[in-house]
Amino acid sequence: MAFTTPKVSKEKTSGLVEVSLQNQSAIAKQATVKVTLEDAKGHVVSSTQNTLTVAKNGSGNTSISLNIKNPLLWSVAHPFLYELKIKVYADGKETDSYADEVGI
Repeated sequence: MAFTTPKVSKEKTSGLVEVSLQNQSAIAKQATVKVTLEDAKGHVVSSTQNTLTVAKNGSGNTSISLNIKNPLLWSVAHPFLYELKIKVYADGKETDSYADEVGI
């Protein structure tokens, strides 16, 4: 997983989440990757999802864009962090999850 912010301003920021998946099953699987960005109080700031097919015994990558309005920008004086949550679903079940703190 990688999180970058290609465009940053006080009014709007675009975030990009890169996710790599591994399929260790003998059949191709359709996976849904849900990405949520929450502020320090747990309020959802941005959320989106992407679906991809991962080949049997193979891997797949997806890029997911997030739009963040009026972001609180990180600085030494104001080290504001967001919680980035990623959940992966296959066959209607959550199969993996990841969370990390990120600054903008």
